[in-house]
Amino acid sequence: MNTSNVKNIKNLLAGLAAALFLIGSSSCSDPKFKVEGTVNGADNKTIVIECANASGMWVPLDSARTDADGHFSLRLPAPEQPELYRLSYGGSYIYLPVDSIETLTLTTTAKQFGSDFTLVGTDQANLMTQFQKRLGCLNLNNPDSVALFKRWVLSNVVLAAQGHPTVLQYYALTCNVGGKQLFNINTPEDARAFSAVATAYQQYRPDDPRAKALEQLALRAQRSRNSAQGRVRKVQAGESAMIDMELKDKTGRPQKLSTIASNGKPTLVIFTSMGQENSAVVTGELGKVYGTYGNSMNFYMVCLNTNIAAWREEVRDIPWTTVIDPDGQGSLNARNYALQGLPTFFLYNSKGELVDRANNFPELLKKLPSVQ
Repeated sequence: MNTSNVKNIKNLLAGLAAALFLIGSSSCSDPKFKVEGTVNGADNKTIVIECANASGMWVPLDSARTDADGHFSLRLPAPEQPELYRLSYGGSYIYLPVDSIETLTLTTTAKQFGSDFTLVGTDQANLMTQFQKRLGCLNLNNPDSVALFKRWVLSNVVLAAQGHPTVLQYYALTCNVGGKQLFNINTPEDARAFSAVATAYQQYRPDDPRAKALEQLALRAQRSRNSAQGRVRKVQAGESAMIDMELKDKTGRPQKLSTIASNGKPTLVIFTSMGQENSAVVTGELGKVYGTYGNSMNFYMVCLNTNIAAWREEVRDIPWTTVIDPDGQGSLNARNYALQGLPTFFLYNSKGELVDRANNFPELLKKLPSVQ
C-alpha cells in the first residue's frame, strides 16, 4: 500500500472519529433534569417517575432502584414547557413541578412517602413541600382550617406568581382531597382564582393542555355566576369545547370521549366509583336513565377505581360504555372536571359542546330533556 493511500485511510478514520465524537457529544448535551434523593427504610426498592399523558392517565417514564441506604437518582429529558411529574412508591405519590433542567432533591421515608417529605432545588419545589405539608395538616371538617389553607394558597401560589402560570397553580386549584374539590368554581372567591390562572395560561402558554382545561373551568364558573344572578346567557358554538379523555373499557380497549360523542347525539358523562355503599343504587338509577335515553344519547361512564380486576367484575353486565381511571379520585381527569363529589354528571350537546352539569339524579333528570 503506497503512502498516499495510507494517508487517505488515516484521514478517513480521523473524520469518522470526529463524527462519532460529535454525535456522542450532542446526545450527552441534550437538556435533562435530575431527580435524586433518599427514601429512608427503602433499600433495594423501585422508585418510578410518571407523567400524565394527553388523556390524563399517569404513565411510567423511567425507574430506579434504591441502594442499601435508600439513595436513588433519575435523569430524564427536560420538558419543552413546565410539567408536573410524580414519583411513585408503594402506592403513594410525590408530585414534582419541573420547569427545565433543574436538579430536585427529595428526602423522605418509606413509611411516610407522599405525606411527609422535603423537596428542594427550585422555588417551585420548595413551595410544593410547603403546600403538601399544609395539605397534610388540613382538617376538612373544620371550615376555619379550610379557609386558612385556601387563603395561603391564593397568597403564596396563585398571586405570588404575579401573572405567570405555574404547574403548581394548576395542581393546587384542582387538588382533590377525600373525594372533594378544595376550590369550588361556584364560589366567587375561588372562581376568581381559576379565572386569574386561566388568563395567565392563555397569555403565556396557550398550547399547554392545562390552558384549555382551565378555560373550561373559568367558563363554567361564569355560567354559574350568571345563573345565580338570574341572567340566562346562550353558550356560543365552540365556547365550551370538550374536555377529552381516553380510558380503557372492561375489555381493555381504549375509548376516547370525543370519538364516542362524534355520532351527532348528545353525550352524558358520568363520574362515579364502583365498590362503594351506594354503587348498586347509582347503577340502578343509571339503568333507568339509560332505558329512557339509551337510543338517543351516548353514555360514557368513568369509574375512579384503582383495582382494575374488581372494577371489571362489577361492570361486566353494564350495557353502556364504561371506562376506568386507575388513578382514582386524585386523577387528572377528576381535577380537569373539578369534581366535588360522586356521582357527578356532565352533559354535552350533539355538537360536542359542554352545556351543563348535574351533581345528583334529580338535577340530571330535570336537565336531560333540554339537551339536544
